[in-house]
Amino acid sequence: KTLVDFAWRAEREAFFPEKVVFHSPPLNDDLYLTGKVKFDAYISLNVNDTDFEVILYEIKPDGTCEYLTSDIKRARYNNSLEEAVRVPKNDVVQYTFDTFHFISKKIPKGSRLRLVFGALHSPYYQKNFNSGKSVETEGYEDAREATIKLFHGKKYPTALTLPLRRR
Repeated sequence: KTLVDFAWRAEREAFFPEKVVFHSPPLNDDLYLTGKVKFDAYISLNVNDTDFEVILYEIKPDGTCEYLTSDIKRARYNNSLEEAVRVPKNDVVQYTFDTFHFISKKIPKGSRLRLVFGALHSPYYQKNFNSGKSVETEGYEDAREATIKLFHGKKYPTALTLPLRRR
């Protein structure tokens, strides 16, 4: 039996003030997820590039948190992984996060889902200083503070799509 403990992520992600956190209401029935999650987001930036992170958790009825899946995206590669395109400042752009890890999990009645969205700031990934320059040559002198605005509503239908399966 192997125990994989993602609990270290829970506290760090749950309390970072610069991230946006969404919670579902408690589930009325068991939920079966099998496949890949998709997150369509409408975002504007005040810089020409940044990195995003989206993380999905299960919040159990006792309040414990379990990592489910995540995705990351560099804004300049929104439309293609082969061609970098400078992001227009302050324009609302649709970003599709569709490379989440595959998941197959029963989420029991009473649990909630937590979606965490924000800038990717991790020692495990290449640092993006948000200048729009090549990240291979960027340095601290190029650093720009990114303001990320996430839009949601009729005009900008930001949405999380879950791979639901019947039991």
